[in-house]
Amino acid sequence: MFHAVSSFNNAGFALYSDNLIGFATDPFICLPICAAIILGGLGFPVLLQLRREWRRPLHWSMNTKLVLSLTVTLLVLGTAFITALEWNNPDTLGGYEDLWARVLIGFFHSVQTRTAGFNSVDVGLMHDETWVGMDVLMFIGGGRPAPPAASR
Repeated sequence: MFHAVSSFNNAGFALYSDNLIGFATDPFICLPICAAIILGGLGFPVLLQLRREWRRPLHWSMNTKLVLSLTVTLLVLGTAFITALEWNNPDTLGGYEDLWARVLIGFFHSVQTRTAGFNSVDVGLMHDETWVGMDVLMFIGGGRPAPPAASR
C-alpha cells in the first residue's frame, strides 16, 4: 500500500534500503509501480477528461492530447536510450542475461526519471551519457499543466 501511494504521488520513497533493486526483474512489482507513476504524472485534469470522454478522443483538449502523446513518445525514447547505453554495462543491465529483464529495467528507469525517483539498479554505476539523457527526462518531467494565469 505504501509503494502504491508513493508511486501515484510520484514521491519515489521505498521501504527498502536498496530502493527496489531486489525487484529489478520482477514485472509484477515493477510494472504496477510504473503504471501508478505514469497515471500520477499525467495529472488530474488529463485523468478527469479521459474518464469523461474516453471513447471520444476528438473532444479531448489540446493539453490532454499533448500530454498523452508526449508521455508515450518520451517513455519509448527513454526506454530505448537507457537500454541501449547500459546494455553492455556489467554493473547495470549487462549483468542480466534475459533480454526482457534488460528492457524492463530500461523502461522502469525511463518512467522513474520523468517524475518519480525509484531505482531498480544502482544509478551511480550508470554511464555518464545515460545520466545526461536521464537529466533531460527529469527536466521535462510529468504532464501537470501550469496553473492558469490570473485574469486582470
